Amino acid sequence: MKKLLALLPSPQDRRELDALADKGIAVVYLDDPGWRSYDASLQSFDPIEFVRKGISMGKEHAVDGIFFTEDLANFCGAVMGQALNLPTPSVEAMFLANHKYYSRSRERHPIRFQGFRLDQDDWMRDITFPSHLKPPSLFFSLLQTTVTQPQELAEAVAELREKLPAFARPYKELFSRYVDADRFPLAMHDMFMAEEFVSCRTQHAVEGWTDAEGRHAIWAVSDNNYFDGVGSALDNNSVPSRLGAAELDRVVQAALDAVENIGIKNGFWNVELWVLPNDDIRITEINGRACVSMTALYKQVFGKSQYALIAKLAAGLPIEASDAAGPPKGVGGMFAVSTSRQGYVRDLLDEEAFAQVQHMPGIVRTAQIFPGDAYIDWHQTGGRSCLARFWLVGESYEAIAAQAREIRARVLKDGMD
Repeated sequence: MKKLLALLPSPQDRRELDALADKGIAVVYLDDPGWRSYDASLQSFDPIEFVRKGISMGKEHAVDGIFFTEDLANFCGAVMGQALNLPTPSVEAMFLANHKYYSRSRERHPIRFQGFRLDQDDWMRDITFPSHLKPPSLFFSLLQTTVTQPQELAEAVAELREKLPAFARPYKELFSRYVDADRFPLAMHDMFMAEEFVSCRTQHAVEGWTDAEGRHAIWAVSDNNYFDGVGSALDNNSVPSRLGAAELDRVVQAALDAVENIGIKNGFWNVELWVLPNDDIRITEINGRACVSMTALYKQVFGKSQYALIAKLAAGLPIEASDAAGPPKGVGGMFAVSTSRQGYVRDLLDEEAFAQVQHMPGIVRTAQIFPGDAYIDWHQTGGRSCLARFWLVGESYEAIAAQAREIRARVLKDGMD
């Protein structure tokens, strides 16, 4: 029996991991009531103490590996793994995956990008338009915006100065303790990035894993599908990818190069990429974790989830061919229910109607992300806020996209927004 320490587990993590007992894997859970995955963590969440507790629990329970599916947890897990001599990705690789400025700095052909400290004003003279502004560590695409002129830039930076420090605090505290300040000085400060605004032909996510010897394998490739219009918001993520074989191979090879470039081993990863109108491929972002938001679709389309494989990799067990995803049957999409308006969730989303979506044909999962009394006063990429999601499968992409439009019209108050 192999024993894993699971960090900041979601309800789905617990369900999937508990089901692995018959595969010889036992799990010890380490949670923290102050952690928030879609919001700023509470002040009671002490990331340094969380790491100390994890190392102590790892020793107490003699665990064989560290399991995580959260961005912050992957960095904590790498620190714990180093202290416990367990097969986790390196601390530096997980830092690079979590700090998008420094991972951009490692890319062979990055898009134009700049980094600015929030306590300085050099952004006022140095940013060119249009630019996409975002935190160096990502929080459900929160606090991201595209600016096209000085007034928009000033308003965006004012919002970042107000809100970003609370979100970034756990990352900054961890980086200040475990990352070399001489090599990565901006990691010690509240900062933001200004990136080239990219207009792409298509966008995709490649998910896979790399073993201790650096051998790569692919779990799945998905398409990131956006609403019509330049700079529009995310509509859905769908599998399997609709790319042709040659284009699919190019996207996968670009993802593998990005993973090798930051040195991820002993772990799952996902890489998002743009295919530009001139056919060039550029990296959107590299994440040092699995895409477990897609698990419900994987189980329907590929016949299994990636949890058993992640657990075996974390425990240092050999990976078999049968652990990989099976051939696709049908298609699936994770659709966002989003709005451009601000206000209380209960005034934006018909919660009663959304609760009934789970009973509709083809629906395999639903999730209301924020409670009805949450006040939405921010936007994600594309100028919309995602209030809920539903996971939908069917025989063709066109069929599920049409059904999704009907569902959104039903659950968003005043229809499509």
